[in-house]
Amino acid sequence: MISQENAAKVSLAMARGKADLLDAVIHLFANLPEVLDATLLAVSADQTAARRIGSSNEKMFPRDAGEPLDPADPWCHKILVEKQPVLANDKAALALYITEASAIEAAGFGASGSFPIVIGGRVAGTINMLAPEGHFTAARVATIEALLPFAALIFLFPQTDPA
Repeated sequence: MISQENAAKVSLAMARGKADLLDAVIHLFANLPEVLDATLLAVSADQTAARRIGSSNEKMFPRDAGEPLDPADPWCHKILVEKQPVLANDKAALALYITEASAIEAAGFGASGSFPIVIGGRVAGTINMLAPEGHFTAARVATIEALLPFAALIFLFPQTDPA
């Protein structure tokens, strides 16, 4: 679960403002055992587009990069309709769910997990993680799902930071 130290880091970051909170939340997930990258996506209100709002590897996954969401896409259906995580624990699942599967594999990642952040019945965003093949076990998924409320704070934070 979350340590008292990590909870305090998120709390302090939240007090400083949205940018610090975003950084703390991304690192909360990126620092889980064997996670190699964590990226946070925001989903548009009409659920037709997603935009990267932060990543632990912004060189590979730059902030503000966006893409349309196609309801027929297996990843989109699982996330937006079923509101369930997309777990791609091997090459076959990566190819099924992830459009950039070949680039992800070429960079040395073997598994991807995308977890919807659902607020009031609507998917506000996702936290996406890359890890070694086979990484997303039931126990690890349970830990990640327990941490999702911390990611939800980003979407509930006021749009402007206090001066």
